[in-house]
Amino acid sequence: MPRREGPAMSLGAIERYNETLLRLGEDVGLRDLDALREGVPRGTLRRWMGEFSPPEGPCYEDARPLTSVDWFPILENRAPDNLPETAFPRWGMVTERCALRLLPTHLPVSRISGDRYDDLLQETALLPGEPLALLHPSRDGRWYYAAASFARGWVPVSAIGLCRSREDWCSAREMERFLVVTGSGFALPRDPYAPGRRELSLGMRLRLLSGPDEPRPLRGRVLYDCYLVNFPTREADGRLSFLPVAVPISRPVHVGYLPYRPESAWALAQNLRGETYGWGGMLGGRDCSGLVQELFRCFGFRLPRNSAGLALLPGGMDVSCRSLAEKRALLRRQRPGTLLWFPGHVMLYGGERNGKLCCLSAAGRFGTERSQARAVNTVALTSLEVKRPSGETWLQALERILPIP
Repeated sequence: MPRREGPAMSLGAIERYNETLLRLGEDVGLRDLDALREGVPRGTLRRWMGEFSPPEGPCYEDARPLTSVDWFPILENRAPDNLPETAFPRWGMVTERCALRLLPTHLPVSRISGDRYDDLLQETALLPGEPLALLHPSRDGRWYYAAASFARGWVPVSAIGLCRSREDWCSAREMERFLVVTGSGFALPRDPYAPGRRELSLGMRLRLLSGPDEPRPLRGRVLYDCYLVNFPTREADGRLSFLPVAVPISRPVHVGYLPYRPESAWALAQNLRGETYGWGGMLGGRDCSGLVQELFRCFGFRLPRNSAGLALLPGGMDVSCRSLAEKRALLRRQRPGTLLWFPGHVMLYGGERNGKLCCLSAAGRFGTERSQARAVNTVALTSLEVKRPSGETWLQALERILPIP
């Protein structure tokens, strides 16, 4: 008999869950940006900025080996000698999809010569509308060391709109009515009076000005069958402003957050199948934890960005010492959309297909019964019998079952 779906989780319950996660703080990689208004001590900021150092062993820019001559100017660009005793943040908002980097450079760095799906310096992608606390400029003035609510690193200045004050920043991020992007990503129609390409991506939230039932004129158009929203932009002088833009109702968007059930997250995830894997949001794609974070944003959750943080979600079940038979029995009791975790990877459980337990995830490498592990770099629906490079199956490696909530 098919499982009967329960009622959707209320927005109030989701907000309380988010508050529980926020109290876990840096243990799961989450922080309250408002708390930074009191300033960050020099020693703390120096430690944060120095968390990455060039790894031992060869590294490459595409096929070119990197040397100390390459690393030195990048490390110096952090300007660690210019740190104040206490760094008081400037406040800003992301205005175009951009990378948050571990060092202030666009230089791609991989461990394998010619590998363009990896970048050791890529921490995550930031989407338009993401609030930031800006803590320290790079020596060349092209980067800010910044904190988002779920990550820290270097963000290009060109992708940030600056607020005049913290009050303006608070106002910019507050939204009574908003549109949530529920599709993987799409570009808005071209506007001859507001040039530029504006990309919307899964989990983005935009302030809603009017709906399709109240058509308004906008720069030579009348917005029938469109939502009118505010899109964050960066003015020539660096200030944050907002441009009214039209979003057709035919695009995958929703007024407010989607009602949440685990099965709803599983259904929404099916729309991502076959997409390119993107480590840290590279290539406009998602890695395993990025997919989970952005997917659950559509329902109002603010989850940790990395898989290690997701492993610490409250209510998780440790199955690391269970037999394969016990793991299978426990999984069959879970609802599709439940998170599954082993070190370095997170998946969405999908029930049973053709007699095998299945999952969906953004995967870099895996093997099958007939092949050794190889680079797949795809969002894929697979069984839990696929193999890691070690030869261990994902089911064997499974350590935690993570229902949300």
